[in-house]
Amino acid sequence: MAVGKVHVHYEEQGHAPWHSTAIFDCQSDDLKLGTLKQAFITHFNDKVLSQPSDASVSAPPAPLKYEDWCLTNHQHAPMPDAGFICTWVDPMADIFIRPVAEFAAAQDTAIQDNIKKKGELSYYYAHGAPASRSIVSKTAASVSVSAPPPQQLEQKPDLGSLHYTTISTFTWEDASDTVRVKVPLDGIGKHPRDKIISEFEERSCQLFILDFNGKNYRFRVPKLQCKIDAAASKHVVKESRVTLFLRKVKDDDYWHSLFYTKGIGE
Repeated sequence: MAVGKVHVHYEEQGHAPWHSTAIFDCQSDDLKLGTLKQAFITHFNDKVLSQPSDASVSAPPAPLKYEDWCLTNHQHAPMPDAGFICTWVDPMADIFIRPVAEFAAAQDTAIQDNIKKKGELSYYYAHGAPASRSIVSKTAASVSVSAPPPQQLEQKPDLGSLHYTTISTFTWEDASDTVRVKVPLDGIGKHPRDKIISEFEERSCQLFILDFNGKNYRFRVPKLQCKIDAAASKHVVKESRVTLFLRKVKDDDYWHSLFYTKGIGE
């Protein structure tokens, strides 16, 4: 089944001001991830980098090369170019383009560990992805994807200078190696992705929703119950909610509360 619109995100590693998001309409069941990756790279190199940038923003990144980058899901798991989009990507999904170098060394070990730990419930087992599968195909697929309109790279706003309405309605669950926090917001799926920002630290997280229905909103946990892997934590936007995926540092940590609470004897 075709997945429809897919959001592909790029962030220059180490250069926070650089961020680009493109939306592609993937209507064919035969489309492969390599095709989507090539479409984003072409869009980024030909359209985004050609746009004039603000003088206050750091120098733009170098053009992207197909063989140096791969697509990942919201949990930073790499997805193979040869995989079909309808198999690997959910409708209205947020996926990311990251350097292959981040995954090449650890790919086989990570996938093997995931399959060994979860067996038939493993994401990779279910999708038939053997540990030896290459992330990057030698050539990109030739089928085309609908290209997005030109976009300018935008500098992230000064979040500390804005006034916020506090978000107090949410649900959360401890799901094995990840804690999921669901923030319901009717119509958020249509909001510009560059106005939905998350920040993660070892023991805290924040979600910022800018210019939504005339207001700025913030959800904040100043101290989480346990430590998280900030680099592996992400947010995902759906039609009527934003979900924070907090990746645990220790899979066996038990979260009896989202906010830190002292245990007996502390």
